[in-house]
Amino acid sequence: MGAKKTDSGSNKWKEQEMGTLSIWHWLIVIVVMMLFFGRGRISTLMGDVGKGIRALRHELRDIDETKSLAPEGEIHRQAATRVSVD
Repeated sequence: MGAKKTDSGSNKWKEQEMGTLSIWHWLIVIVVMMLFFGRGRISTLMGDVGKGIRALRHELRDIDETKSLAPEGEIHRQAATRVSVD
């Protein structure tokens, strides 16, 4: 996997660190994914991932707004009343 050298000792190929993928590797991966899943399935999956990320951002924003609106003691008191110990 290392760089090949010519007889003169100069590097013929650009050295890559172990574990990195070239553009050709990524193109092959994309083609294989397209063959397995099809174009419609991949776009649906990516749309679902986007919806999940938007929902997560929305919930995090709501949590930040709740913390900024309520006093510090109120948050702790609400958290303590919601937890039931059996």
